[in-house]
Amino acid sequence: MGLVSFLSAKGAPGATTAALLHAALWPRDVVLVDADPQGGDVSLVLPREDGQPVDRQRGLLSLLPLARRELSGHVLLEHTQTLAGGIPLVAGLNGPEQAAAVGPLWQTLAGAFTSLPGADVLVDAGRVSSTSVHLPLLAHSDVVVAVLRADVPGVVHTRDRLAALREHLVGPYGRRPRVGVLVVAGEKDRRDVDGARALVERDLEGVEFLGHLVHDPEGARVFRGETVSRPDRTMLVRSGRPVVQNVAALVPGALDAAGPEPAERSVEAVQAASAADAPTGDAEGLDAQGPDAQGLDGEGPAGGVATEPAAPSGRRAARQAAPGRRGLLRRSGGSDAPAGTDSRGVS
Repeated sequence: MGLVSFLSAKGAPGATTAALLHAALWPRDVVLVDADPQGGDVSLVLPREDGQPVDRQRGLLSLLPLARRELSGHVLLEHTQTLAGGIPLVAGLNGPEQAAAVGPLWQTLAGAFTSLPGADVLVDAGRVSSTSVHLPLLAHSDVVVAVLRADVPGVVHTRDRLAALREHLVGPYGRRPRVGVLVVAGEKDRRDVDGARALVERDLEGVEFLGHLVHDPEGARVFRGETVSRPDRTMLVRSGRPVVQNVAALVPGALDAAGPEPAERSVEAVQAASAADAPTGDAEGLDAQGPDAQGLDGEGPAGGVATEPAAPSGRRAARQAAPGRRGLLRRSGGSDAPAGTDSRGVS
């Protein structure tokens, strides 16, 4: 089905957080691929649904020997691990040395991702330039999402990077992906968001504005395996819902993707497992030393301490214990999305 890649031009604007948020809220079945050539972070901070650490040797690394010959989407599924909460993950490589050694096999991997039956693939591509080794992933994508901060360096670097990438984003049969920008800024920074949008749209023909994702360090803690009180009500999630809808609507065939509704996603499931079993994190991960450690824009640690939510009981506890629950965040019918087009949602 569809292939969507998330990238950043420079710094740590929150591409990993954005990819995880989209995987949690995605309206269809989904597989998340950690393809940051600098080294995968997701497997370092979120445990599997059985409470054990993610096996970093099983994922892109285990797919490489198979990629030397034709690789099907069905084989790809055999190399996923299910994160706490239910998102299937293809674990990333350990660092740039492994990423460089993949060489032409990135082309084969990209073909496998686009042929995955019954699910969309979301790729955390990390920082990308015109010399990045994994450009075939972006060229094969249906949608490329550039995550940027609403400040002058963030906008200018992203504008220049997308311009440099234009000639490289040519997929099979000359097809080009849809390209959009996702702007990360404070809840009340509407003017900065509008300025970023205007500059990108003025200088980059065909690049679409996908929305305003609120900088919410407290809400982003859930994607580092930490406990957050009522995460489905955080500004990160509430502003993220309309953004995810915008991105999902760009995937070809999205409106024709009829079928059973994907299983409900719940943040309580990932928190219950993560609090007890998640790895403590190190300088490579998304902990206090990692690229997304301070929330979406990396400006500083979140204020305050997250509180432990009350233990569920009754029907709610039964629903959480039911097999087959998937994902990090509960999807609602849109009731949590901010009304209108204010600064909390799509500008």
